[in-house]
Amino acid sequence: MELSPQAILALDSILPMILRNKKAPLSIEGYADYTGTAERNYVLADGRAKVVREYLTSKGIDSLRLRNSKGLGAIEPQQKPLTKGIPQHRKAELIIRWPVAKGRGKENKTEIKPPPSLNLDNVKPGDQIVLPNLNFEGGRHELLGISLPALSDVAKALKAHPNIKVEIQGHICCDSVSPDGYDSDTRTNELSLNRAHQIYTLLSRMGVDSTRMSYRGFGGKKRLIKNERSETDRMRNRRVEIKILSN
Repeated sequence: MELSPQAILALDSILPMILRNKKAPLSIEGYADYTGTAERNYVLADGRAKVVREYLTSKGIDSLRLRNSKGLGAIEPQQKPLTKGIPQHRKAELIIRWPVAKGRGKENKTEIKPPPSLNLDNVKPGDQIVLPNLNFEGGRHELLGISLPALSDVAKALKAHPNIKVEIQGHICCDSVSPDGYDSDTRTNELSLNRAHQIYTLLSRMGVDSTRMSYRGFGGKKRLIKNERSETDRMRNRRVEIKILSN
């Protein structure tokens, strides 16, 4: 049993907040669907809670904050479907009690909301737009499949504004000395360039005229956060932007 890429991205997106709020108690509840025996479902549910717990502790979360994590067995639906099993019930939930006034906590189950649609209505030449939720595998230029909906939104916005020309710009974190990062796919030090080119290629395949686009890699030379002190800082620097060339 292992975490899916989507689950890893969801956890990574809230890790900085969890690490920053060290006093916020955490717990994990694992679940299974209604198929299988009750004993088997508890084993599956507990296993799902366990893999999330192990991932968080590997990222620096104190294991004592996760001591209440456990599997709760199957979720019984009101009406069982004809097809066997309900995939949405095979899950684990991370519950966080965020600190509030007077030391009391409010319990929340974290929810990752989709980003707002890209709006190019009022852009002008020279504008820089950070493209959110474009995530790559570490040290590689391959875009994760979970990021394709976000990229599709970019393609839709560009096709709705056919006169806009853009430069796709790749950036990396952590290194402002080397010209670029190491790309394990190509075995070259052109990671930000290759990531920008990958976005260019995928947008072309999605129907955006390639003559409207160019691409460029900046390595770590244009960091938004000069002195990175946290994963949040590194995430902000590890980005893809588009620069409006003309409209």
